[in-house]
Amino acid sequence: MLDKIFEKKWLVKSENKILGPFHFEQIEDLLKKRQISLIDEIRDTETRWLYIRENPQFKMVVEEIRKEINSKNENTKTHQTVSKTITDVGQITSAQLPQFTEVDVQEASVIHEVRNEINFAKKLPEEALGTKEKAKIYGLPKDQFFQQKVDSSKRKNLIYLLIILVLFSLAAGSFVFYQKRSVRMQEEEWMAQIKKYEFLGFNQKAVTLYSKLPDMNQKKVLPQVLALYPVLETEHLAQLKDIENISEASDLSVEQKTTIQLIYFLAAMQNQNLAYSTEAIAKASALQPASDIVLENTAILDLKKSNFQASFDAYQSLYRKEKLGRYLLGSLQAFTGLVPAQKAKYLQPLSQMIEAHTSVYYDYKKELLLGQMALARWNKNDLLFKVSWSQFLNTPVQLSNLFRKSLLILSASYQWKELEEYKIAVRAALTPEEVTLFEIHNYLEMSQVSAAHQYSENNLAKIKEKAVKQQMTLLILNSQARRTEILALEKTGQLDMKSELNHILLALIKIELNPASDISIHIDYLKDHKLVFCQDWITLVQLTKSKQLEKIKPFLREHLMTVDNFAPVIEARSLVE
Repeated sequence: MLDKIFEKKWLVKSENKILGPFHFEQIEDLLKKRQISLIDEIRDTETRWLYIRENPQFKMVVEEIRKEINSKNENTKTHQTVSKTITDVGQITSAQLPQFTEVDVQEASVIHEVRNEINFAKKLPEEALGTKEKAKIYGLPKDQFFQQKVDSSKRKNLIYLLIILVLFSLAAGSFVFYQKRSVRMQEEEWMAQIKKYEFLGFNQKAVTLYSKLPDMNQKKVLPQVLALYPVLETEHLAQLKDIENISEASDLSVEQKTTIQLIYFLAAMQNQNLAYSTEAIAKASALQPASDIVLENTAILDLKKSNFQASFDAYQSLYRKEKLGRYLLGSLQAFTGLVPAQKAKYLQPLSQMIEAHTSVYYDYKKELLLGQMALARWNKNDLLFKVSWSQFLNTPVQLSNLFRKSLLILSASYQWKELEEYKIAVRAALTPEEVTLFEIHNYLEMSQVSAAHQYSENNLAKIKEKAVKQQMTLLILNSQARRTEILALEKTGQLDMKSELNHILLALIKIELNPASDISIHIDYLKDHKLVFCQDWITLVQLTKSKQLEKIKPFLREHLMTVDNFAPVIEARSLVE
């Protein structure tokens, strides 16, 4: 470092004259001999003009001179400062410094105005020029060694600048590339996760993740998640015009084209446009005639169009392929519109199918038991009617809402209110007290909680048994989510603890209030009465609510394996898969 300092050559500007170039030792000697002053300006080939006292490379000699000055009295100090001028330079011996003389501008070619002075890496700054007089240059501006140093310095600076620019460009390009790559990889991971959620039935999770994608990417991946469209539309993440834009693409798969027609079908059905619904379902059927979703929607459309026989046959065919309660419920809906001869033909077989299904499965059980009671009455089977009535009273209301179906199935189908003919048949076979209890279930199934409450208050006097009265109260309190009042009701001891429904509701309510609640009395009752589904259902709900993740996975492997469309099962899986 010191070698570089001593190798440098310096110019000194004193009294509007430029002296030099000098080596470091020469500057130091001139300062000590007071031939130049601390307030004179100095520069090398790479820096700008600075006062000598401010140049860090002369710090030590400046401090030495200041100490010497401070040791003298004020008068001597003032005298020395005034008397010392740069004109004394001529007194320097040839042994000390290279000799130089002031040269007249007209007699020496080495003297120029400051604007054309020595070829430094850049011209002297404007402030180096006097405001009234241009400075004269002293020294050897055409020194070859000095000029080589200047040229070398320029080349080095240019190389350094180019290197910095290249490195900066590479860094900026790499940053942009990796940022885009990171975003793309994250979006690909999200897309894979969305597809996984959709496959497992975690529709809401899939839609939530989809909503985090940028708008441009949402439009890009929409063709891959068309089956989620009904929820995406509800969440204002997609519109029918987006589907119309997708339908114009030439690289769609057969399944995607079918799904688009089903979306058009659902939109037309919501607008009660049966003509357009028929056209859309016909196109979907032409694309995938064996699709269960297409066949089911066709059966629903036939039901709406009063094509009862076609609808009945379609539902029966679907049920033979897969034992789903809604297929039997669709058969019941179509059955009411059949001609008498066909009703007589299908009455007994349909009744047996429903009886077999409700003894094992719980999907749409309440609706199917209602139909079963009516079929039993028309078939004059009093025993089956009584058994079905007991099961009906012990089945929770709106249980069917816990069983999920494809989003591409018309959501307004399989509703309780569409079973009026079966309700009329059942009421005719019940006692007045039983009718009162039936109507409570009927109102609650249709989500008419206020009507159920009012009906209960108006007709409670008709009920003689306290246990039945308390169960009606329990049903209404549960629908109103008044859980603490239900626990208080249990403590009165008036609830019928031989009722399956009471045990199910009490267990679920206790878990809702406190997931760690002791529900062993209810589990034991369900176990003793071989109500396996209800026992597994309540156990799984408690595991889920209490976040016992290490127990959920093994439990699902051993229980509820045939009811993967059951909401509690889907919720539990969403925590561990």
